Amino acid sequence: MKEIAYWAPYGDFHYSRRQIRWLLENEEYFKTGSWPQEPAGEYLTDRWDKHEKRWIDWISCGMTERQPGQPPVKCEGSFCKAAEVYGETMRRIEATGKDGKLLLAQIRAGYTCLDKEADDALGYISGHKSKVSLYQDWLRQRLERSNICVK
Repeated sequence: MKEIAYWAPYGDFHYSRRQIRWLLENEEYFKTGSWPQEPAGEYLTDRWDKHEKRWIDWISCGMTERQPGQPPVKCEGSFCKAAEVYGETMRRIEATGKDGKLLLAQIRAGYTCLDKEADDALGYISGHKSKVSLYQDWLRQRLERSNICVK
C-alpha cells in the first residue's frame, strides 16, 4: 500500500503529535526559515471543521484555492512563520531533557515507532498551548492517572 504524504499549512498548525513529527521530519526546511511546499495531488492534512468544532484528518487534492487576482496579504517576512513554529517546538523539546534528545534522534533516524521515553516527550510537547507544569511533574501526574485507571 502506497503511503500518502502529509502536509500542514501554517494557519492550521496546532502542535498535534502528527504535526510535530512532520515538522521534525522536515527540519531542514524550518532551519532555513522556509515552510515545506504543499504537495501536488492527494495528501493528508489536519483541518479545523467549523461545524463539528474539532480538528479532522482529510485528504486534499492540489494547491489551496485562492480568489482570482487576489494575492495573499503578507505583513511579515516569509521566514518568520517557519522560524516561529520551529523555535517554539525546539523550546518545548529542550524542556524535556534527555527524553527530548531521544525523540529528536529517533525521528531524525526515521523511526516509525518511538520508545516510551521519546513518546512521552512527544506527548508533553504536543498541544496548542505549552504545558504549565514541568516535564517531570507532568510525567508523575500522568503515571498517577494511569494507576488510578488500572485499579
